[in-house]
Amino acid sequence: CALLCSEKQLRDWIAMDVDGASRSTPQTSPSGRGKPRVCVHLDFKGAPPRLPAVFEYMHLIKSWGGDSLLIEWNDTLPHTGKLSVCHTSSCYTEEEVGAILQKANELGLEIIPLVQTFGHLEYVLKHDEFAHLRESEDDWKSVCPLASGALELVLSLVDSTLSFHPGCKILHIGADEVFNIGSCA
Repeated sequence: CALLCSEKQLRDWIAMDVDGASRSTPQTSPSGRGKPRVCVHLDFKGAPPRLPAVFEYMHLIKSWGGDSLLIEWNDTLPHTGKLSVCHTSSCYTEEEVGAILQKANELGLEIIPLVQTFGHLEYVLKHDEFAHLRESEDDWKSVCPLASGALELVLSLVDSTLSFHPGCKILHIGADEVFNIGSCA
């Protein structure tokens, strides 16, 4: 929606709560000056946009009054170590991630990284070395919270992502759309 709707539509949508009612106490902006936070979700997973497009989105979001970006990196961060199998061949380089963060800083946009911690983990769980952590054999999206190594995996995803975000003040942990909970027990 954020890049395909008018400024008024975006502002109206931001001002609504999940039940459609206006928010009575909106989260304040990073400036702390009492105005509502205007945060736009950028979902980079799978096929990350090239830097010129990302920078163009950032300028557009800023021109609409945005002050924060919720970035869902998933397989587009250049993870290392055990997680190195989890990134796509078209993932951003460390330099490109740095350029995105630098541009956001220049524009006064706070970056809020989104790290999937429960569901939407198919980019990890599809790999043989992590298959034992699936909620069920045929559910590649959700991690089994009871599986030995599940917590370590989630913490390593958080640590890896935060290593690219020094000074991060807010972390979004995802945890939505887990449909088969309890089947791994």
